[in-house]
Amino acid sequence: MSIKDLIMAHPLAYRLISSVVDRDKIKAISRLRRDFSGLKVLDLGCGTGNSAPIFPGCDYTGIDINQRYIDLAARQHPGFNFVAADINRVEWGDGFDIILINSLLHHLADNQVSEILLKSAAALNRTGNILIQEPLIPGQKEWCHRLMMHLDRGNYFRSLPDWKRLIEEADLFTENIFFYSLRVLGFKGYHLVSISLEKRT
Repeated sequence: MSIKDLIMAHPLAYRLISSVVDRDKIKAISRLRRDFSGLKVLDLGCGTGNSAPIFPGCDYTGIDINQRYIDLAARQHPGFNFVAADINRVEWGDGFDIILINSLLHHLADNQVSEILLKSAAALNRTGNILIQEPLIPGQKEWCHRLMMHLDRGNYFRSLPDWKRLIEEADLFTENIFFYSLRVLGFKGYHLVSISLEKRT
C-alpha cells in the first residue's frame, strides 16, 4: 500500500481532504436533479457519507469497503443506512430511484466499471437514474491538472469518448450531462463530468 493510500485510509484524513472539493461536487449532483424527496437512494463508494446531506428524508443506503469510513458516516449521519462491504460482492437490493456513483469509477478497470453499470441498471426502478461524477483526462499542457491526477489514488482516468463507450455498452442512455472544474486551494484541479443515466426502454 502506498503512502497516499495509508493516509487516505484514515477516515478523518479522507474527510479533511474531501472537504476541499465536496461543495462543488454536491452542487453538481444537485444540478443533475434538484429534488430527491422521498426517493430510494443507493450511494456506491460513499466514503464517510459526504453526499448523505443531499438526501434528507430519503430511504438512503451508502456502501463503502472501508469499515472505518462507514463507522464515521453512521455516527455523523444517524437515520441513514451505511454498510461496510465490497460493492462487487454484496447484494444491493433493487427498486432504487437514484444510484449515485461519485468519483469511484476512476479507481476501477473497464471490466469492473462495466459490471457496476450493468448491476446498477438492474437495480434501478423503471424510471430511476444513475448519477455519475468522474474526473476527465486533462490536456497535455495542463500541468496543474496533471499533477492532481498523479496525486490521486485512481489509476483509470478516462476521456469523454471512453465514458460514452462504457455507457453505451451497458445499454444506458444519457439523460443529462454537464462539465465543471474543481479548484483546490485556489489552484485548478480536475475537469469533471456529471452524467445522469437512464435505462433504455
